[in-house]
Formats: sequence, C-alpha cells, structure tokens
Amino acid sequence: MPTVDNTVNISPASKLVDITKSDSTVYNPLIRAIYVGVAGDITVVDNEGNSVLFKAVPQGVVLGPFSVAKVMSTGTAASSLVGFV
Repeated sequence: MPTVDNTVNISPASKLVDITKSDSTVYNPLIRAIYVGVAGDITVVDNEGNSVLFKAVPQGVVLGPFSVAKVMSTGTAASSLVGFV
C-alpha cells in the first residue's frame, strides 16, 4: 500500500470529496469522516492496512473521526458517500 501522511489532524475538513467505492483507490489526504447518503454496510481500510466493517450504517450519519485510506467496494453496500478530508 502506498504511504500516506497519517498525521493526526483535528482541524475542520478543508474539502469534501465524492467517494467512489474501490478496493484499490487510496485517498491522500486520508478521509477524516464519511457522510452516508444511503444506508448500508461500509468497509474501510486504515493507513496500516487494517480493515473494519461498519454494519448497517443509517442514512444521514457522519462516521468519524478517523483516518481512512480506502473505502472498499467489497463489503460496502451504502452509497452516496461523501468524504471529509
């Protein structure tokens, strides 16, 4: 996995990005939070390669704070995801 800056950043997000679920896309800078537009499971991978499944995330929730390098296609049924970076 490519190296990404994983410095803890507690300031507000500087921009929002549409998240395209992908098993290979690495977000740099890391995603700090995720808005969930359509409910479902979300599988993410941190900068160290650890995978976590958030089960049955409701619509309208903002998940975070965390440092996420990938939002996986495999294991993610939720959609209309927006990343805070």
